[in-house]
Amino acid sequence: MESQISINENNPGDGTQNDLIRFVDVTKIFKSGHVRNYALDKVNLSIKEGESLSIVGESGSGKSTLGLVAVNLLRINSGKILFQGKDISKLRGASLRSFRRNTQMVFQDPYSSLNPYNTIYQSVIAPVNANRQYYETLTGEKADSRSQLRDRVAEMLDLVGLTPGQNFLDLYPKKLSGGQRQRVALARSLILRPRLIVADEPTSMLDVSISAQVLNLLTKLKKDFKFSVMYISHELGTSKYISDKMAVMNLGRVVEYGSSDEITENPMHPYTDILIKSMLEVGGFRTEEPLAKIDFGQYNGGIVGCTFAHSCPFVTDQCLKERPQLERKENEHWVACFHPLGR
Repeated sequence: MESQISINENNPGDGTQNDLIRFVDVTKIFKSGHVRNYALDKVNLSIKEGESLSIVGESGSGKSTLGLVAVNLLRINSGKILFQGKDISKLRGASLRSFRRNTQMVFQDPYSSLNPYNTIYQSVIAPVNANRQYYETLTGEKADSRSQLRDRVAEMLDLVGLTPGQNFLDLYPKKLSGGQRQRVALARSLILRPRLIVADEPTSMLDVSISAQVLNLLTKLKKDFKFSVMYISHELGTSKYISDKMAVMNLGRVVEYGSSDEITENPMHPYTDILIKSMLEVGGFRTEEPLAKIDFGQYNGGIVGCTFAHSCPFVTDQCLKERPQLERKENEHWVACFHPLGR
């Protein structure tokens, strides 16, 4: 895949004219009594038109929360989210519906993301009904009747590999496999021709062979429909395959950013190094031991210093007292670390 991203010397989140969506100091705090959990802690990122960006990290890193705020299913506490230059964080009513025509989400669980009481046709056409207006068929004609809308849904099902699409329209989800359900979810997300697809671990509940088929399909559809992708995953292997760029998150912060190949082949942040050395290889796990272990019980209540200081073998007093900022080390490789690997 060919990347269209270009970033300046200041920050990988700094805007350009090619930005589709841009996160500016985005912070999301979940509260429970006196407890404050910074799910997102001043995140700065941008996704360009036609670009695919993977958000990776272990559970609790904030990657799914970033996907939810990107499509405005969660409200942020501070910062801005700019979609085509307009702040979408405070949209309501018709303006919000118009925005959501251009942003769709594919959820992790294909078994719960489809209403079991709706037919496949009802599930796929739901975004059209929610926007309450006519939509063009793939041939450019207006779909102003039920038969034309059924034809449009059948065409979308054909595109995602459920052929012939007409045979699936009146089926219920219980008749479909997990892979087929995820294809239905893709058809539903594309029915309005969105500019951005947020895919939140769309293959994590599927068999390996089915996962590969879904990833190949997503890659093909991205090329055909020319949309951008935010791909969320804890697994760097599939993330490298599906995306041009990669952002590594730890406890609500972006700690490393750059091309997918560069990050997986030459990690600079100790946390990224652990993730990579935990990746599955053909024939088993990597034999090389990581430098440190991830503490999955670590709580983020607004950490002053580095979020990874509690597990890092290179920690110093500076790491505990100061927040490292994303700095450009080489080409388009950025890292938020006072002691980056190989430096």
